[in-house]
Amino acid sequence: MAISLKESLESLKNQTSAYTPSVMMLEPNTEPEITVDMDNRTITVPSELQTIGVATENNAETVYIRVPSITFDGIDLTDKTAYIYFVNAGKEVNIYKVTDVTVEDNSIKLGWTITNDVTRYAGTVSFSIAFELDNSYKLTTTPATLTVLKGLDIDQTISKQDTAIVSALYDKVNALNTKVDNAVNSMDNSVATINSLQSAVQSLQSELNYIKEHVVYVIDDIEN
Repeated sequence: MAISLKESLESLKNQTSAYTPSVMMLEPNTEPEITVDMDNRTITVPSELQTIGVATENNAETVYIRVPSITFDGIDLTDKTAYIYFVNAGKEVNIYKVTDVTVEDNSIKLGWTITNDVTRYAGTVSFSIAFELDNSYKLTTTPATLTVLKGLDIDQTISKQDTAIVSALYDKVNALNTKVDNAVNSMDNSVATINSLQSAVQSLQSELNYIKEHVVYVIDDIEN
């Protein structure tokens, strides 16, 4: 029974070693772009951009959308106003008028700054792109989707000063592992000892699960 507990704790310690929360930041000039086929009315979102941000972020990210400047039937989109229609994860509908527009060769590059209207709720965001051709006609795409990750309440966020919390969890893992080793070596397999260790493992597991579920990133890496 004690050996089984030790194996369980070893597995728990491996989980903490493998878990390194982080957020990948991409350079604006090298990150992938969303592409639009106005002839087929489709939007293609690269996998790197599928996750658009964290709930409640505001103006933290600008994604770029590449559209051919001329449609198959000869409509020139370079002087047309572009809009992004979106439905956030809370089912709220909104419109973003694109003002960051760059014409490059045979395409148009649209900049969409992700505001908190988009990220107000965690979950799936649906969006489509439209060009206003005149007062009575719009050219629009079929919808595509993006994902907003769950964030934390501001008073629960782990900041630079709070990384000691995570370090303390690692210390707890090491301390519990030592206790298990001692119990096994001394053949102390009493019910009270095993129950005490098992309770400590469960408590630590709950803390680690909370971190994994709710913490999106830690500002500074923890020095081992």
